[in-house]
Amino acid sequence: MIALAFVALASHVASQAAVTSDDTTPPADDDAPKLEPKSPLLAAALATVIPGTGHLYLGEPGEALGFAGTTFGTGALTIGLALDGAINNNANVAPYETFASLYFSAAWGYNVFDAWRDAEITQGRTVPREDVLQLASAPYDLDTMTSWQTWAALGSMLAIGVGGEVVADVAFKHPLDFNLHIFDPNGPRTMSFLGAQVPIASGVVLGNAYDLALLPSVAVGEESYFRGLIQGWLAMNVNPWVAWVAATLIFGAIHAGNAIGLPANQQLEYLAVGVPTVTLVGGVLGLLYLDQGQASLKRNVAAHYWYDALVLGFGIARDPNGGFFFSTGAQF
Repeated sequence: MIALAFVALASHVASQAAVTSDDTTPPADDDAPKLEPKSPLLAAALATVIPGTGHLYLGEPGEALGFAGTTFGTGALTIGLALDGAINNNANVAPYETFASLYFSAAWGYNVFDAWRDAEITQGRTVPREDVLQLASAPYDLDTMTSWQTWAALGSMLAIGVGGEVVADVAFKHPLDFNLHIFDPNGPRTMSFLGAQVPIASGVVLGNAYDLALLPSVAVGEESYFRGLIQGWLAMNVNPWVAWVAATLIFGAIHAGNAIGLPANQQLEYLAVGVPTVTLVGGVLGLLYLDQGQASLKRNVAAHYWYDALVLGFGIARDPNGGFFFSTGAQF
């Protein structure tokens, strides 16, 4: 069934591409206000170097201030927490540092995407128009979550993720364990949450709440940057299918850097299995973006968000004190 869902999504994308012109410029509207054309690449470059400056170039001082404040604020918080952990040998700051660092990455990435997107709008190009709040709420949006494409993508991603876990366990001789140990009467009755030991039932609720609060940063940040910006720009300037392949490979390659933060005995496993798994998951998300005519990111954000939420939730249920579901670290 999941394979059929993937085939259906891919077929739908192909049929859409067959009837869609390569011209990404919408019909002219003589009554629409005329915008001074701006360079999308210059806007993105400025936003990359100094968050907010891309929006200053576009004449959007309010957005510039918001993006600069959010990015530098979360960056400063991340550095402060990292220094506290290193200087005071305080491991309990790790969950807070993770939270801050992922929101910093999301703020920086979305700032670049948004500057590029607004410049493309001045050129009259078709780009996603949702703001950050609309994207962050997409996983709970009725229209988005009743779309068969969202569910086809999510099912395909989960199948790839589970397949990656099985391959990793077999190849690296781990016991294949999909049991939910929170229900084991002989299992642990407490679990760690933010450095404190709490009853298992409370820990499961709190752990999942933490993940659900964390994951908008991952879903919005990665989808806007990799699918919206990279795949979108390449689709406009090269070819939609070349853009899909290139953005998918870049998505996987960037995630290879996660190996640096893993123990030495887990790095090979992550690079050999985790990175290909992430790359394939990114490929499904790229297809989903193609299916939306590269004009919306809501289904992408929703599928990405719930994929990570289900993976992390299963991880807590399988091993309350063991962390992530995938030994490959493939969930992000």
